[in-house]
Amino acid sequence: MDPDLGPGQDLEVSKRNFESVLAESRALREESRALREQFLMLRSEIGALVTSVQVTVNQIQRTSGLHNQQVGVPAAVHVLTPREYEVLKLIVSSHTTKEIADRLRIAFRTAVNHRTHIMSKLGIHDVAGLTRFAIESGLLGSDSPPVAATAQKHG
Repeated sequence: MDPDLGPGQDLEVSKRNFESVLAESRALREESRALREQFLMLRSEIGALVTSVQVTVNQIQRTSGLHNQQVGVPAAVHVLTPREYEVLKLIVSSHTTKEIADRLRIAFRTAVNHRTHIMSKLGIHDVAGLTRFAIESGLLGSDSPPVAATAQKHG
């Protein structure tokens, strides 16, 4: 108790302090909600921009002949090592990173690195995009990597 305050006055001070903290908490909650909405809007806009860029790149590739004429495989897949190609096939076959590591007898972190390199090299940043790429490229029905990938050093 504060000796300078009369009876019941510290209760009044405590109540005012509580109300002040409560109001500040509500203001922060509202600001957090507004920032979350802005983040979601920006994320959506970025996603649309990335999709637009991917569509444009695909159109440029089609019109400039950057697809491999031999088997209809986009030139982008030829930047993958045979191991990355193998990991890509497992990813698009719904295997988890742990399952891929176990199946290929590699460390989990190595499987994560392969996945990261594949996405970086292909410019695709989610499994749905990799799956779409594999379907459009005709990679799902093939058991061996494209000819150019087999000539690269094993990663």
